Amino acid sequence: MHEELLATARELIQPSADSIAEFNGNRTSVAAAVSERLSARTDIEQLVGAENLTLMDDNCRNFTDFMYSQLRSYSPETLVQTVIWALRVYQARGFTQTFWPAELRAFIHVVNELLSDQAAEEIRPFYEWILVNLPKAFEVV
Repeated sequence: MHEELLATARELIQPSADSIAEFNGNRTSVAAAVSERLSARTDIEQLVGAENLTLMDDNCRNFTDFMYSQLRSYSPETLVQTVIWALRVYQARGFTQTFWPAELRAFIHVVNELLSDQAAEEIRPFYEWILVNLPKAFEVV
């Protein structure tokens, strides 16, 4: 399963320098908007656990920072290993498997909303790759 994830991750194309710079300039806004969208959900406590809302906010910021580092210096191996690690760690802290699709869809929505069409087109595939490959990643966890 791990090799399948790596094979498809290797197909992702590093965004242009302009798109990476635009994402970087909007990192704080992206993380805040995703956190706000997730916090507004009526089922958020079921997704992350009643005591984990602050941890969810931290996750949104950390995930945005991680994605920026990946966009700058893309490493399929790092992407795959980090996704698996994050799923394992956050599940151990009470996050459910259904949180991740909700978070990724929120990121995709916010990237489309806050970034230019070109930047969104180049960056969105990274979030979509994680979303599509969650079932395989959970098998490894």
